[in-house]
Amino acid sequence: MTNIKAKILLYIILLISLFVFVNGKIPVIGRNFLTEERVHGDGKKRMFGDLYRFSRVDYYKEAFPYIDNPGSKFQPDSAEIFVFGDSFFNTMMDTVNVPMAIRNITGEKVFNSLDYKGIVFNNPLGFFKKFNIKTKQNRRLLVIESAERYSYISALKSYLKESENYDFFYYKALITRSIMLGDTEYWLVNSVFTEKLINFKSSFYFDNFGIISSEVSEYSRLPKFLFYNEEINFNMMHKPDEEIKKISENVNKLAGILDRDYNMSLIFLIIPNKYTIYGKYADSTYVYDNYIPKVYSGLNENTNAINMYEIYTKLRDTNHDDNLYFTSDTHFNMHGRKIAINEVVKRINKILNEKQDTGK
Repeated sequence: MTNIKAKILLYIILLISLFVFVNGKIPVIGRNFLTEERVHGDGKKRMFGDLYRFSRVDYYKEAFPYIDNPGSKFQPDSAEIFVFGDSFFNTMMDTVNVPMAIRNITGEKVFNSLDYKGIVFNNPLGFFKKFNIKTKQNRRLLVIESAERYSYISALKSYLKESENYDFFYYKALITRSIMLGDTEYWLVNSVFTEKLINFKSSFYFDNFGIISSEVSEYSRLPKFLFYNEEINFNMMHKPDEEIKKISENVNKLAGILDRDYNMSLIFLIIPNKYTIYGKYADSTYVYDNYIPKVYSGLNENTNAINMYEIYTKLRDTNHDDNLYFTSDTHFNMHGRKIAINEVVKRINKILNEKQDTGK
């Protein structure tokens, strides 16, 4: 009898192990049991904030409908506006991504660089050469958006590069994903079978001892904010004045090359880190290092720089209850996003009208 029970237990363990392995390694099956990625009764997927995924503390939990974007359905050279952005412009939480919103508002052909094989481009000159973007009689636009913590390296190292082996990086990532197939550990941690247990444990440690994921360096309870350790580390990072000056010079040079070689205007904006705007709520001794104002002080008018740091800090100080960033995510919320889009669209209209009026 004991042997039979042992065999039954062994079979159960083997079946559970096989179930976990299959779901973890074959995403098309496994996503049906994930807390995210499942299609719900309303036909929509749900996603959670990136910082909540790290911490799994229920106090900060937010769920958002995930919206799929169809992407650009035309050749790059036919675009009137090119958008090079990172996750702020391309994360679809509650609505379409920013390039598509700009297209819907302006009616112009907008090409989102991320639509090319999902690669984040930091060197538009290399992209234009790869796709043989030609100078046209009508003035075109390039919008570059960068999250604050990524803008430093991008502007120093990438903006002026004229070549990059994009296909190598794409196929390398594709092969890696094919070999790995899926991530069993990720599925096990994020499945509907383990969610409540993991959340209970994380919430218990946070509520009773203030212990939270190492990915979340700071947090505030009122207002509710989680802060990413990358943002705190970036604020503390030493940024030599000569490098900040070089960042400004590179953006200015890029604007000049675009104007000279492509009859194209640049619109440049850095989206402040969430910690830059709201860090004082987590740490009363927090002091911003003024990285963005320093960069912007060296930009010339040809960059058409939009100072989102200045805009957001003014709104923060005059509208204390109207937050601009999600509670549990590093990105701006619908309110912050709308403000950024409106500023970009205003600048687009201004440039196009000016060029038309002057005959350039």
